[in-house]
Order: sequence, then C-alpha cells, then structure tokens
Amino acid sequence: MTERELNLCLSRLKRSVNTAGERIPGNMYFFNPLSFYLYIKDDMCFGKQTIEQVMKRIEPFIPLRLSEDNFEIFLDNMLEPERADEIHSELMEKVKGDFIYTVLGANSPETWADITSTCESIRHMKESKIYQTLV
Repeated sequence: MTERELNLCLSRLKRSVNTAGERIPGNMYFFNPLSFYLYIKDDMCFGKQTIEQVMKRIEPFIPLRLSEDNFEIFLDNMLEPERADEIHSELMEKVKGDFIYTVLGANSPETWADITSTCESIRHMKESKIYQTLV
C-alpha cells in the first residue's frame, strides 16, 4: 500500500466513522470501543466497501494501544500457542475497536495529523529493509 492509498483510506474511514457517530441516538451508550466498532463495522465506507473491509486493508498499519486487556490477550497468545490464530483474531478486533474509537475522537486537525502520521510511520517501517531483516 502506498502512502497516498493509506491516506485516502484513512480519510474515507474518518468520514464514515464520523457519519456513523452522528447517527447514534443520544440515549445509546457503548460498553467499550470494541462494542462501538462491532456496531458500525458493516456500515458502508466508500464504494462497495464496509468499514470492516477498509479496516482489514489498513490493519497492518494501525497502532496497537497497549492496554491491560490487550496485554493479557498477548500473553495468552504466548502461553497458548495452539490457540494462536484465535487469540490473534481476538486481539486484532480489540485493536480495531480502539483505533476506530480514536478516529471518532479526533476532533482537531492536530489530533488527526497525529493519527495519520503514526499510521504512515508504521507503513514506512514495514516497508524499510531494516524491518524486513528483523522479521
């Protein structure tokens, strides 16, 4: 994925998440960021793609927020290698929920620039030869 493609996906995702957030009734509350993501993931993002499909496309470039829950899931992955795929999927769902919630809360140009810059940094790192030799 190029920098331009990543920025386009992020911009379209931001618009879709904001639109979904505006449609939520005032008396509806979500238990956590994951529940918000699960609520909106089937909304259309652009063209024929859903928010979930766009998230799968940019998944390698979204940051992992190391919360206590995410750390516990990560440890489970290390301690139970036979369930690694299942645990990885669970962790990625939580990461996507955290990211979508962060996108929803990015109400200033500076905050949004931080998000796009972080994603681009991850993309660039994964593209670099140094990272490829570490993996």
